[in-house]
Amino acid sequence: SKKKQITITGTNKFELEEKVQLDNIVLNDDVLSYDLTLDESINQVYLQVSTLNEFTVVTKEYNSSGTFTIDKLMPNTKYKIRIFVNVLENDLLYQQQLYETIIETSDYDYYPTASFDVSSSENTMTITPSIDDPNSFLKEVLFQVEDEEGNKYYNNQYFSVEEINLKTFELNSLLPNHNYTIYVKGIYNVNVHSVNFEYEEVIGSIVYTSDDFSMMPEIYNFEETFNKTYNLYRLSFNFSIPYGTLIKTVDKRYYQFTNNEYESTVHYVNADITVSLYESCYYCVDVYVLYNNQEFVFRVYEKEYTNYPATSLTTSNYEIVDNEAHITKYNKEKLTIPEMIEEKLVTTITKEAIGVNVKYIYIPSTVKYIESDAFINATGLTKIVYGGTLDEWVNIEFGNGNSNPNRTGATFIVKYEGYYTYFEYAVFSLDTTIIKSYSLANLDLYENFYLPVNLKIIEDYAFYNSTFNRLHLYNKVEQIGINPFNSYVSNTGVEPKKISTFRYHGTLDEYNSIIFADERADFRFVSSVSFYVTDEGQFEF
Repeated sequence: SKKKQITITGTNKFELEEKVQLDNIVLNDDVLSYDLTLDESINQVYLQVSTLNEFTVVTKEYNSSGTFTIDKLMPNTKYKIRIFVNVLENDLLYQQQLYETIIETSDYDYYPTASFDVSSSENTMTITPSIDDPNSFLKEVLFQVEDEEGNKYYNNQYFSVEEINLKTFELNSLLPNHNYTIYVKGIYNVNVHSVNFEYEEVIGSIVYTSDDFSMMPEIYNFEETFNKTYNLYRLSFNFSIPYGTLIKTVDKRYYQFTNNEYESTVHYVNADITVSLYESCYYCVDVYVLYNNQEFVFRVYEKEYTNYPATSLTTSNYEIVDNEAHITKYNKEKLTIPEMIEEKLVTTITKEAIGVNVKYIYIPSTVKYIESDAFINATGLTKIVYGGTLDEWVNIEFGNGNSNPNRTGATFIVKYEGYYTYFEYAVFSLDTTIIKSYSLANLDLYENFYLPVNLKIIEDYAFYNSTFNRLHLYNKVEQIGINPFNSYVSNTGVEPKKISTFRYHGTLDEYNSIIFADERADFRFVSSVSFYVTDEGQFEF
């Protein structure tokens, strides 16, 4: 025929099988080899390789004997090998199968793979990729690194397998302790038995964590001195930036005693910083750095400058009692009580300890007892700074009204949310359930003053000689001690009012259920006509 197709006539199948032999079938990974022997009377046969689901991988036509190979078989796969000849019988042409066997390939490397040798030193990573393409499937490869935020490096850089196997990549500007995904994407251009495939997929990837190095700018040449004449600190320092480019530095001073307002100075150069800080301020310096196209802010310095340096005390100023330090006598202008003396906590200020010449006093939060009349002579006090919170202050044991330093009308400062602020700006926490005797004595407040929300007990004389413009009490209170305001009836028979407006946050029944130690424990006794019970609308007594 025109196709030179040979047909066999008048021969049965068994005779044909003897004339076609398939021997020495060997599999070497993806390569199949075999010996085909044809009788001289047979000059054309077809050998077909297919999967078990009858997908034909290849069909070969042979006209002579020889040793032949078929490559690019899939790993770990079973194949059928069959031999056919064309037979003409009774004017009908059909294919006669002469031979069939099944082979199975091993689990060998068939597809391309990528591996990586990675090392890093602080903010630099070195990557050496290695590509194995056993069947030369790859047209080219794409190398890429991606960080946690999705930023890509070496994007759209394509290489041949030979090129990338000779390259080492270096990535700078790493972030500390950051995960980076390194991967190679293969671009396939495959011709498998006359069928073309072109597509891309990841052929290898790893996640690498960078070193945990510090990006914090470093301070050097730091000096801090205190000028006793002007009562201020002088600071000077400069700093270096290990990574990135300086954008600016911001020099901030928070003056807590003006309701947490602050001042700041912006520096756009990496210059030395010299600053003078008065007491009662929180000072910090922020450095803004551009690194890896991102802006980072580092707080290189922060400190509270709230008190004068601790006063040097002698044994004439204190005594050690039962492993505790007690302040016994002091009569100079400034007194900053240390938290510890001779490695003993300072817990007590004794009777008549503070003299008339003291104008400024700092009381640490370690003080738990202030004895009767401790401040009876301290008529010159103008400023009191307490190193603890309002909650801690109302838990101090005061001996009497003269043990509370507020008796002189001095500025009173406490800590609130980590900062020092005026007493009236501070707020009680939810944990405070008791106000000790005399702890809120000698106050004259014109703003709203809110007692603790979960307050249960107000002890005797808690508000000794204090007056409030607007005082708020909540419905968790269970008992109020003797005459909390030290109220009395004047010579005219008229009770001086201690509260202009009193608001009770609860119902009237709840207020009436409070246990009052005496008549004057009832806030209605010391308030003006404005007495409000807020949960039932506003009404007066």
